[in-house]
Amino acid sequence: MKDRKHQEHKKENHKTTPSKRDALKANLKTKIVKFKIQRFDAAKDKKEDAPRYDTFELEVKDGTTLLDCLDMIKWRHDGSLTYRRNCKNSICGSCSMKVNKRTKLACEKQVHKITETFCSDEILIETMGNMSPVKALVVDMG
Repeated sequence: MKDRKHQEHKKENHKTTPSKRDALKANLKTKIVKFKIQRFDAAKDKKEDAPRYDTFELEVKDGTTLLDCLDMIKWRHDGSLTYRRNCKNSICGSCSMKVNKRTKLACEKQVHKITETFCSDEILIETMGNMSPVKALVVDMG
């Protein structure tokens, strides 16, 4: 009996009411971020050609990772965007790419922190420079 009362008390005191939930959502910052993404297709492009870039704009919530944004771009804007993703836990390194000329893991870096670090709402995303590009952001890891 005592155990059940304790559990009920715990449930009542730790419920998130709709007004609390709405207040938490309202506190999330959103901003429009422009993503300039390097594109390459080994079937069409030559390695000696100048790289080409596509630009996409997204409304990004605070806490959103770069990998989440790449997913949004692929699903909502351009299904041909290709990139590697695997563990989404900063362990495997398959999502590594250059972000504003610096090597980063897309699953680890939050977009708002990138924009604050570089004082710009534009993010440049390129393939790793030490590996041959295969398609879009995918490189030959072999």
